[in-house]
Parts: sequence; structure tokens; C-alpha cells
Amino acid sequence: MKRAAKVGVVVAGYVGAFAIAAVVVAVSAFTSGPDRSASSGMAAFGDMILFIGVFGFLALVPTCAGLIFLRPYAWFWRALALAAVTCMTTEVLAITVYVAERTAAPASWLHAWSALAVLRLLGAPLVAGTCLIAGVVAPDPMSRRVLLISAVVEAGVFVGVVALWIQSRAG
Repeated sequence: MKRAAKVGVVVAGYVGAFAIAAVVVAVSAFTSGPDRSASSGMAAFGDMILFIGVFGFLALVPTCAGLIFLRPYAWFWRALALAAVTCMTTEVLAITVYVAERTAAPASWLHAWSALAVLRLLGAPLVAGTCLIAGVVAPDPMSRRVLLISAVVEAGVFVGVVALWIQSRAG
């Protein structure tokens, strides 16, 4: 398959994922009741989360295809492994800030950073899925190990955050 065809397959996959996610959000918005207009900001946030979740899940397919097409390029896998370590580090920093903020003084700078940390923590499942797929597809053992470790750390931190949220709701 030629390079242009490979790029076309990946781009078509992302466009398809985008279109399906947009349709899912539109159907969800269309089938909602009167409480949707009463809480339009909450509904918009929910629509955004739904779109990101559906798109992110469906985009794993063209991402996998793109990674398979990039298997022969060693420089790409080294760069991806470095990016995975960077993402993993930001995830660990985000959970550290989030946990530290829970015990900080009311006027602490951690409160502002915690709001950003939550956004990073919400993206963990998509990053973990991408690192998992990349780790499975990676051609060399070093990149494979780094990507799989990154996937495990991302997933583990997200599970920890969910446990903290459940604990804070229960107690």
C-alpha cells in the first residue's frame, strides 16, 4: 500500500470516528427532556464528555492502523516511548497535586493546579488505551516495555482517582 493510501485510511478512520461521535451526541441531545434546558451548562459538559469518550474509543482503530503503518520507523518508536514517559510523568504529578490539594490550606495555590490536574486525570483512560495498543504494536522490546509500563501506570492512577472519588462521596 502506498504512503498516500495509508494516510487516507487513517484520516478516514478519524473522520468516521468524529462523525459517529457527533451523531451519538446529537441523538443524546435530541432525546433529552426538559431538565436539559434547565441545566444547559451541565448538559453541555456531559455532551462534551460523551463526545470525547465515543470519539476516543472509536479513534483507537485508526490509531492502531497508523501505528502498524509506522512499525518500520525506529525513530518514531523512540519518540513515542519518550512521549509516553512524559505523559506518565504528568499523570503522576497530576495525582500528586490532586491528593495534596485535599489537605492544603483553603487559599493554597494547589487549588488552582488541582483543577488542571483533574482534567489531566480524566484523559487517563484514553492515554492508557493508546499506550497499550502502541505497546502491543511496537516492533522493538525497549519501546514495547516503556509503552506497556506507561499504560499500566495511567490505568492504575485512574483507578486510584476513581477510588478516591468514591471514597469522598461515601464518607
